Amino acid sequence: MDVKTGKVIFNENKVKMLGYSMKDFIDVDYTAFTEIVHSDDYEKTMQAMRDHLEGKKELYEVDYRIKTKKGSYKWFHDRGSVIERNQKGEPLTVKGVVFDITDLKENEILLKDLNKNLEKVISERTNDLKNSNIQLKEEIIERKKAEEYSNRTKQNLRNIIDSSAEFIVSFDMNNRVSIWNKTAENITGYKQIEVINRSVGKIEVFDKPEIIIENIMDVCRTNKQSFIDIFIKTKEYDKRIIRVMGTKIKSSDNECVGVLFMGKDITEEIDLHKKLIGGNSYLIKDNNNKSSIDLLVDLTIDDFKGLIITRGNPDHIKRQIPVIKNIKIIILTREVLKEITGISNLEEIKNEIEEFTKSNKKSVILLDGIHYLLSRFSFNEFVKNLYDLNDIIAKNKALMFVRIDPSTIDGNQIALLENELLVLPSQKTDDLIIEDDLFDIIKYIYEQNKLNAVVSFKKVMNQFKIAYVTAASRLDSLEKTGLVYFKKQGKLKAIYITEKGKNLLHKRKSV
Repeated sequence: MDVKTGKVIFNENKVKMLGYSMKDFIDVDYTAFTEIVHSDDYEKTMQAMRDHLEGKKELYEVDYRIKTKKGSYKWFHDRGSVIERNQKGEPLTVKGVVFDITDLKENEILLKDLNKNLEKVISERTNDLKNSNIQLKEEIIERKKAEEYSNRTKQNLRNIIDSSAEFIVSFDMNNRVSIWNKTAENITGYKQIEVINRSVGKIEVFDKPEIIIENIMDVCRTNKQSFIDIFIKTKEYDKRIIRVMGTKIKSSDNECVGVLFMGKDITEEIDLHKKLIGGNSYLIKDNNNKSSIDLLVDLTIDDFKGLIITRGNPDHIKRQIPVIKNIKIIILTREVLKEITGISNLEEIKNEIEEFTKSNKKSVILLDGIHYLLSRFSFNEFVKNLYDLNDIIAKNKALMFVRIDPSTIDGNQIALLENELLVLPSQKTDDLIIEDDLFDIIKYIYEQNKLNAVVSFKKVMNQFKIAYVTAASRLDSLEKTGLVYFKKQGKLKAIYITEKGKNLLHKRKSV
């Protein structure tokens, strides 16, 4: 800048940064610059120049805002000095450099605003510091309580799982064991530390791991609960069968993260069913078909082919059956069903059973839904058909179970069916007479089993204050009559009540 004339030569870069062209600043003086300086910065900018020209400041240095061609403002840092003076020392020429500091200034402004807000917050908090400290202490106490509650809840859940009489195991999506409860430990002999976080295929306890892996994927994919039978080998090389129900474990965003299997050891029940004699038909008196279906499913594990003729929702029936391929379902209905056979008259039932028992060497049939048949046919018609069915079963050496809800027919009709059909060994208690001391032992075992408490010979001895020889003799007698059974758990021989024993508790005859 020429100090005497006020003429200014603007730097081309600065002009372009402001959006102007050099044509806008040809042959102009310093006022062309000062006119576009922000009004709030004008005075300090001019004063900075005056101070330098008057020798008060060694350099001319100032920050200011200047308007761009678009009307917005940019921040610049201007720094310069007199580079030429006359003989009297008066300034002739001033030269300087400018820097675009818009980003820096905007950050400074933002920082100042933040600091102001921070100071305000600190000031407000300082005034209430005592109350805040009290509140903080209360929050810490509440947080500790919440953590303690969470830990207690987790431990309670762990205790519930471990206290369950059910066999409980869960797997993550890598097929690794994530839960293994005490009942699983007792049945298998394998402790949690031996199986947790290990892949199902790398643990000796699982005899057919591919079935479990397939069902983990199936439960996650379909979200349907279904029974499966897990085959296991204990540490003492015993083989056990555990019937379990698989349930999806979901994350907070509803993703499948694993599967929980829960069920019971059915090995003894299957062994008991092996006492059933081929060529016979058995009567089951029960108000629902769950135990009847379980019985048929148990037998299909032992190479039998199963046929269920029942009344009800096909999907509901399928959910009661483990994922196996050797059970056929027929629904009693007049409707035409998709993917499943429907029949509605006695002749069709006879034909289906005859064809099935001829085609399958080892076959077992469950005839259910008798209430439906008796609503459509007379009792005499049903019984005549039952005679024919018995002949078919005997001829083909099959097994048949006929499930009757006692509340749907009268006593004379039940008596007639009992003359034609055998009673299951596990239900036959009517002619069983036991002494009071044996009955008391059964009752004690049943109560302890309900509490998931292990009953040993020593426990029986202590409870009834009898010698080992006496306890062993009485328990042996109860086992021979099918009222209790023994199961080895580690070095201990545990005692459990059978279904027959439970039935006896409700139909007791003692002397």
